[in-house]
Amino acid sequence: MDLHPDASVSCRYCGARDQLPADSLSRVLEIKNRLALAEQRAGQVRGYDTMLTTIFEDPKAFLRVTGLYLAVALFVLVVSAATLVQVLARIPAGVGPGIVAQIVVSSSLGPLMMGSIVLSLGAGLFAGRRRFRRDLRPLLIARAPETPGAPFRCRACGGDLPPARAADVSCTYCRTLNLVPKELHGAHAASLYQEAEAARAQLHRASGELMSISKTMRTTMVVCFVASVIVVYGLQAVTSTLGS
Repeated sequence: MDLHPDASVSCRYCGARDQLPADSLSRVLEIKNRLALAEQRAGQVRGYDTMLTTIFEDPKAFLRVTGLYLAVALFVLVVSAATLVQVLARIPAGVGPGIVAQIVVSSSLGPLMMGSIVLSLGAGLFAGRRRFRRDLRPLLIARAPETPGAPFRCRACGGDLPPARAADVSCTYCRTLNLVPKELHGAHAASLYQEAEAARAQLHRASGELMSISKTMRTTMVVCFVASVIVVYGLQAVTSTLGS
């Protein structure tokens, strides 16, 4: 920062200019408010980082997201199959194949709908994971060690990180969450990602990518679910036409 005669300061890199109030009391209040706002924003960013690493870095994320729906889908499938077997066993011998096909399709609507929900959630998670790894993950990667075998460094303050036992580790100095993917554990500096952009550019880009990933996942899930509904009810319409 460059200090000017009017007690204002400006950044020699980006040109931003700032000036604190002249009297000491106003200065103290202004700095206190700025620090509180910075802490609040830092907490939001840490929350985003934790959420992203939990969803996209953990291989078990798919089971956590779709586990309940998958269990319900399996239950509905078993019940529908048992009911279908009982119904087919009671059908008279003279019933045409079109009626039988219509009964089978009607019985499969429940499992197909639940299965479409599971597939839609999985497709949305897959699309978000691809976008995260391509656009956002490099911004969260810890800095490369200064020498081979040295600790990873915090992407925010540059301090040495504690040993990483998982895919992420928090800096002991600034509490910033850093990604240290398992495939990079113990790797030499030459195999690591290049250092991320400046902190301000990282924050803006990370926020934008987070919104874009959320939109991609939501669009993918909606498209998959609508396509599944169209296929299911289209199949039912076809079998109804054949049965009549």
